[in-house]
Amino acid sequence: MVMHDPDTKRTAGMKLVIRETASDELRRLDVGKWKSKEYAGERMPFLEEILETIPDGGKLYIEIKCGTEILPYLEEIINRSGKRNQVSIIGFGFNVMAATRRIFPDIPICWLCESEKRKDDRRILKSYDYEKKVEDAFEDAAGNGICCIDVRHTHVDRAFVEAAKNHNLDVVAWTVNKPKDFRRLIEAGVDGITTDKPGEMKRLLTGG
Repeated sequence: MVMHDPDTKRTAGMKLVIRETASDELRRLDVGKWKSKEYAGERMPFLEEILETIPDGGKLYIEIKCGTEILPYLEEIINRSGKRNQVSIIGFGFNVMAATRRIFPDIPICWLCESEKRKDDRRILKSYDYEKKVEDAFEDAAGNGICCIDVRHTHVDRAFVEAAKNHNLDVVAWTVNKPKDFRRLIEAGVDGITTDKPGEMKRLLTGG
């Protein structure tokens, strides 16, 4: 099932935990009407259905929100789609992403994480299963075949990006919605930005 949240409360009005609920029960829920009448009747999609929508030349980022138990099924679904070369995989679990790299050696793997500055000025990267100083985290990521650090934008600057590049790691910043942060991150040299306001970012980049 493709779903951002761990349960259905926000989008369906009743709480069912995704990982504990059968797909046929989840598919009966209306997960669109909370947004607007226009989307009433929308059903939670299977990943297979999402993969079918990738256009020629398009790219799909699949975020893993569970553990490594999903990987054999994920590999089967991606292979069956015929669009393996149009997929990247991201996730907050460092160890899950390292295991994902071993299953998908040809697919870009990106670790989602938080950046934090401690009182002693130490800067760390962390997720629910990992926490180390930035340089050590970069080394571990590169050593496990992870190609990208997808980090909360707050503490990203040019020094951060350059340190990542020294380990051949791309840097993507999330979630960025203010023009001042767009400008700061572009000047820092990030490779990508996750935003809820793509129109504003496009206008900033193109001057249109």
